[in-house]
Amino acid sequence: GLLLSRDFGSSWNSIRFVETPVHKFYRAVNNPFIWAVGANTVLLATDLENWFETSGLTGAQFIRDITEDDFGNMYVSTDKGVYWFEIGLINNFSSWRQTQPINAFTTDCYGMFHFSVASGIDEIWVSTEIGIFKTMDQGQTWRDTNMSTQGLPAFQFANISDNPQLPNIICTTRKHVLRKLGAETDFTVLANFEVQHNIFDIWVFEYFSNKLYVSTGKGVYSNAIDELFIAGINTAFVRVFPGLDINGQTGIAFGLDSVQINADTSQLFIGQENKIMVASKENV
Repeated sequence: GLLLSRDFGSSWNSIRFVETPVHKFYRAVNNPFIWAVGANTVLLATDLENWFETSGLTGAQFIRDITEDDFGNMYVSTDKGVYWFEIGLINNFSSWRQTQPINAFTTDCYGMFHFSVASGIDEIWVSTEIGIFKTMDQGQTWRDTNMSTQGLPAFQFANISDNPQLPNIICTTRKHVLRKLGAETDFTVLANFEVQHNIFDIWVFEYFSNKLYVSTGKGVYSNAIDELFIAGINTAFVRVFPGLDINGQTGIAFGLDSVQINADTSQLFIGQENKIMVASKENV
């Protein structure tokens, strides 16, 4: 179920039973809700102690990612395609609706990304086994972006730039860290973890203190040199956080999250089985 701690993990209270574990929390920017994504259900809340289950996802076995558009409408990627939630109807008809099929070859959808083209114009991207597709009309139509993720689906996207005019979009497959800078039309390989470390199971990444932290089955890795915003290069990633290991066994991080503690302080929360570790800018 869902557990809540208000003292940084010293104590926990059970607040909601769920049949499948929640694997992602999402705080919306354009609507007032917090969203929790499980394997086959999505919950929403306005406060952390009261969660409500949404409907309309019957038949979807794997809900993978979630994002929103500029109007606060929500989107999730599943093994049955993309579903959208019209936020304006939340008080009358709060149900997910399946968008149009993306292509004739697969219904499996993976990582999602909201891309602002210009004021009042935005795109929702979704990665599939055959490329990245986009919609500009709430999923009524989908178009191939012709952007490459090296023949593998991307599971996570994030813009690590704080300049809205010069985005730096990072995405990961199971073995690549890919990047799209500024006006570039396609993703390029920032790091190939298969080549660098014989790794085929990248799980999650987080940008913290000017570095990219990537969790894998062989531990957490980070870029050795601060060169994430330099075009046309490959970046070496090195193993970090040896303190996560237990009795000589690799400590796996299932979650990474940069948390703003106050106006001047951020910390990196690292989720492991049965515990949460915290790193600050001074001790990463």
